[in-house]
Amino acid sequence: MTPIQFDRLILHPGSPKTGTSGLQNFLFRKRDALRDLGYLYPMSGIDVESGTAKGHHAIALAIDPNASEPSEHLRAMLEALRAEIAAAPDKTVILSSEEFFHAQRMEVFKHYLQPASCQIYVSLRPQYEVMNANYYTQVTHNRIKNPPEAYFDSMKLGLKFPEIMTVFAQFTHNTDIKLRVFERGSPVRKSPIEDFLTVMGIELSYDPEDNIVEHPTLPAVATLFLRWLNDVGVSQTDFFEVFQDLHKSKRWAAILPLCNTSF
Repeated sequence: MTPIQFDRLILHPGSPKTGTSGLQNFLFRKRDALRDLGYLYPMSGIDVESGTAKGHHAIALAIDPNASEPSEHLRAMLEALRAEIAAAPDKTVILSSEEFFHAQRMEVFKHYLQPASCQIYVSLRPQYEVMNANYYTQVTHNRIKNPPEAYFDSMKLGLKFPEIMTVFAQFTHNTDIKLRVFERGSPVRKSPIEDFLTVMGIELSYDPEDNIVEHPTLPAVATLFLRWLNDVGVSQTDFFEVFQDLHKSKRWAAILPLCNTSF
């Protein structure tokens, strides 16, 4: 297909577990205000009906690195994106999805988009923290039963930061990478939304209440307790009630004796 040509792209590919969902929800809610400031946060590739973060995940996930041509589904989303950009030719396009944090997908994606300039805002988190947070997500959302050791062993080769950063740097002939380190005490760890707006020079007002986090990651003890519930086969309804109570009450420390005798 003919590449989509436009002036400027801001790409936010994550990485995962660095406040990406909160930022995507914020950009989605503020897209009218962003448009007034000269930015386009496209609707193409966003699953509006889902309860998940409002990022452009559908576009990223539809990219098949092994396919010689885009699928009809991907082609339709890209053509819809082309139409949105054509209707706002003077706007800077913002695309966000941690599913773009994938070297092979990005190698393909750069053939579909040809911005004259590209700024990539990427935040990297220590890999052991990423694995811990991903394990929590797998336990609570996908209800896996694997103990942490087995999950971490399967993840060891999946986080290839240097390879991915090299691909990012080659996205266009005029690419500027804004690298942020998501660690304790850093501005991006303190407020991912505020850091993104500041670093990218987007003069949009930000209130800390705009950062909506539905379920912050629980401590390790609580996560292991939830994994144990998966292992013993509690119902989805009972699991979710415990999940909600742990987040609301923060009484996870009370289950420590049970965890110590059950694993």
